[in-house]
Amino acid sequence: MQPAKLISGTSYPVPSQTVLDPTGRYFIIANPGNNSLAIIDTKDDRYEISGIVVIPEKISPGAMACITSGGSHYLIIVGQINTAIVLARMDYTDKLLKFTTVHTGQARKMEDGGQHATMPFAGLVVASNQRDIYIWNRFSGDLSGHIGHFTFNQDANRRAHIRFVENIPTGGIQPRMLSLSSDNNQEFAIVANETGDAGIAAFRRDPTTGRLDPNPVATIPNHLLVAWGVSENEIRGPQFVREL
Repeated sequence: MQPAKLISGTSYPVPSQTVLDPTGRYFIIANPGNNSLAIIDTKDDRYEISGIVVIPEKISPGAMACITSGGSHYLIIVGQINTAIVLARMDYTDKLLKFTTVHTGQARKMEDGGQHATMPFAGLVVASNQRDIYIWNRFSGDLSGHIGHFTFNQDANRRAHIRFVENIPTGGIQPRMLSLSSDNNQEFAIVANETGDAGIAAFRRDPTTGRLDPNPVATIPNHLLVAWGVSENEIRGPQFVREL
């Protein structure tokens, strides 16, 4: 990743998500409007922008999450207007947070057959084991939404990369959010679908492999979640789900 230059033309800032880096010092802000990340330094309560970096592959960053492995910190970014995935190592100096791209790819190239993971992504979640990654898209064009299961891996030379494992249906259409349960093993994944039969669907997760059982253990139909008076033709399902 390179320092950003002045953005010209039709590009404009549209911040989409903010995450706190694993050290707790820097806020990282995804800006799909100009294909960049803004870094805010919170040291001594200054909250100053310490840098802006351009994302490679012009993926229009839409969602991010941090991963820590082997003493190193990484940022995984997925595209908002395409299916690009970027994994960057985060390196620290006294005053700066720097990014080095270590892996890039397209979901369509990571997946063997099928087209479920070929639409722009809506979000991602990294499990507490810092290995399993779950990415979902809202507009796949299929009769069901899908969750893509990926894993963070390192080869014998400690080079980090992302590997696709499988897709599972969400039980509804246009998944808006996925969250993992708060138990130590995170044995469940809960999905909010904007449309389709299941507004909320819970899936059992194998903590050893990270795989999700495609048969939901519980669902709540969308017709029980729709706000009174909303047209059947409108997107009406839940937008947010999380265990408290």
